[in-house]
Amino acid sequence: MSNQFTSLVALRYLTARKRSQWVSFISLVSTLGLVLGVAALITVLSVMNGFGLELKQRLLSTLPHAYVEPVNGFLQDWSAAQQQWLSQPSVVAAAPVISRKVMLVSGALTRAINLHAVDPVLEQQVSSLPSVMAEGSFSDLQDGQYGIVIGTVTAQQLGVYPGQRIDVILPQLNTTALGVFPRTKRFVVAGVFDAGAQVDGSEAFIALGDGRRLFRYAGDAVAGLRLAYNDMYAADSATPISGWRMTTWTQANATLFGAIAMEKMMMTFLLLIVVAVATFNVVSIMSMLVNDKRADIAVLRVMGASSKGIHRIFMTTGLLIGMLGSTLGCLLGVLLAINIGGLVATVERAVGAAMFDPSVYYISQLPSHLEWSDVGLVLLVSLVLSMLSSYYPAQRAAAIEPSRALQYE
Repeated sequence: MSNQFTSLVALRYLTARKRSQWVSFISLVSTLGLVLGVAALITVLSVMNGFGLELKQRLLSTLPHAYVEPVNGFLQDWSAAQQQWLSQPSVVAAAPVISRKVMLVSGALTRAINLHAVDPVLEQQVSSLPSVMAEGSFSDLQDGQYGIVIGTVTAQQLGVYPGQRIDVILPQLNTTALGVFPRTKRFVVAGVFDAGAQVDGSEAFIALGDGRRLFRYAGDAVAGLRLAYNDMYAADSATPISGWRMTTWTQANATLFGAIAMEKMMMTFLLLIVVAVATFNVVSIMSMLVNDKRADIAVLRVMGASSKGIHRIFMTTGLLIGMLGSTLGCLLGVLLAINIGGLVATVERAVGAAMFDPSVYYISQLPSHLEWSDVGLVLLVSLVLSMLSSYYPAQRAAAIEPSRALQYE
């Protein structure tokens, strides 16, 4: 039995009008279930990709691509080290920094923060933070003025605004005649940045000279350098210079991105179950089709068709059903993934309410990033599941005896 004949018979079985209306209805519902399952999986994967990409872009708009520090001690001559790193491939900027974890205190309110002492001019080359200032200016960080730039979340939680004073408490102790007290320094809020990411509540910046005095670094010493690459992914493949310790942006946020990857994997698994249920409905379709076509199968056997040929016909029929549902589902999923942001915005305007509050989610619209590899994987999985679902009914069809099938015809 030729492949062309097999395909023609399988297509004939799918389009024949002789089939009962009940079988046609079940086939339509099962195919629609497969379409919706595949479309939902592609759309959700695209939204998850969009959230991950949005998070990376927002984080890297304020954080360096990499941080390097000497293995032994701190960096005395940071200018020479800066030139050394700028000579490395893909490194486009390097800025000095001193970073410590501190407590910010305003009245009875406190917040733990990562405090970075930076050069305001050089920092603009490794971070776009100076361009997202909501109040004040990053250039207001001047040595000796003890100004501090904080994020919007920190400002709201401490209840401060530019011009007000806050205390910086270091995890160090001072021994005085009155007792032992933590080291404290008062700063003036010079500005507030709004990056729209978690850094708005976890990072703060002061001038490099103020940081040296605060953290007791002598001369021009710094803790390390913040690096910017021409490609953010180049940092992970870069080889650190001997005697230096490097921490890339992926390593610094490994827990966060690991959680996102795990969430995407679990969502994919759960939606694949939906697709699997939809494709296993092919078993019902094919079983009813086999019962409906018993006489036709017997006629084909009498005309010389082998059991393997009958098996191949019904396997092809199941594959065609899977291809139809999977292809339509992929087309619908791609359209939804591309236009999901506009659709959500339309729904928001219609109901007069925002689904994503920017103050909570840091986004004003639903992000989506379609990856064709995801579409290909979903299509392949749904086709494989459709073929597996067709195997048992095809075996039943191949086992039909012509004499028994035709005795009541």
